[in-house]
Amino acid sequence: MMTGLATYLMRIPAAALGAAVSLLPSRHWDWFERPPVRAMVGVSAFATAALGGFVWVRGVYAYVHRAADLSAAAMLDLAARQLGGAAPPEPLLMSGPQMYTVAALVGFTCFTPAGLLAVYLVLSAVLRGVAVAASDPMGDPALTSLDALGALLLARARGTRARRARERAEGPDVGDRRYSGADAGLPGVDFVIVASRRKPDWSAATIVIAADDWYRVAEPFDTRFSFGMRTVYPLTRIGKTEVLRKAVRYDLPPLLRGPGRLSSGPGATGRAPK
Repeated sequence: MMTGLATYLMRIPAAALGAAVSLLPSRHWDWFERPPVRAMVGVSAFATAALGGFVWVRGVYAYVHRAADLSAAAMLDLAARQLGGAAPPEPLLMSGPQMYTVAALVGFTCFTPAGLLAVYLVLSAVLRGVAVAASDPMGDPALTSLDALGALLLARARGTRARRARERAEGPDVGDRRYSGADAGLPGVDFVIVASRRKPDWSAATIVIAADDWYRVAEPFDTRFSFGMRTVYPLTRIGKTEVLRKAVRYDLPPLLRGPGRLSSGPGATGRAPK
């Protein structure tokens, strides 16, 4: 009996930790092996809603209490002025305190940091509860949004650094060069286009429509010359009877003498074109 109770009590800290960790974006949950994170999302949502309700009730009580005091003081001041003749005799509106109370509820909920925090806690808990019911548990919406924004900015920064590093490796942006497949050491290829910049639309199997014929792009690869990195696009003539799925129009540059054998890979090199 004591052993079972001790085991149960030992699980409480792990469950509490799991509920706390479940506030993190769900893509980070796998970092934690021992706390039962996914199983505690519902408990975490309920605790968040309870915290939001506590913040709202406590804040509303203090806010309404102050509003009621101000309302009572205003009514007493008006009554005293009427009795002293400083104010015209008008009936006192007994609905004044109720109006102050309603205004205080709206004011606290919508225009104070504590009220907005309470609303967010409750709404985020409801959203997480719905996600649990839909078998797609999630972390805190604000943390998840910030995490997604941070990941997007980080990916963009990495992409910018990679692009700039490649542009430095490629050197100046110059025109494309064309060599025959035989001169480039690529049998079965009619010719290759050596470009100083990658062509986003020229993926493998793309059809290049030139003035004289149609060509299919084989798998592009990078190669290094003494003057910089280049992207090589092998082209093979296919005639004009293919079904067009992805095609680009292109004006072929003049055919030059071959650069020597070209090969792909990080350390691939080629002789300078003549």
